[in-house]
Amino acid sequence: MRLATSPALIAELRRALHYPKLGFTEVEIESFVSDVLGDASVVEPSLKLEVVEEDPDDNRVLECAVPAGASWIVSGDGHLLDFEEYRGTRTLKASRAIGVPAPADG
Repeated sequence: MRLATSPALIAELRRALHYPKLGFTEVEIESFVSDVLGDASVVEPSLKLEVVEEDPDDNRVLECAVPAGASWIVSGDGHLLDFEEYRGTRTLKASRAIGVPAPADG
């Protein structure tokens, strides 16, 4: 299994990790982002999707997943979970993803 992300998703991750209620320091945030980038393939989406009307920012996830050839999007976001599957990429809750075998590469 490989992790895919995009510059837009990394920017969103940084923004979310700065929420005061999470209490992360700048050093902790940058360390986490660095770890993610060390494990992920960074995709530069070449398509602009507008399929999640209720929350247009969620389209950035699909824009990453499609060119990455992702088998799964693991999310807690209801708008993404409503899709269940988009262009061959299935969406499921993190709680259900535990124990899901990694798709075979090939």
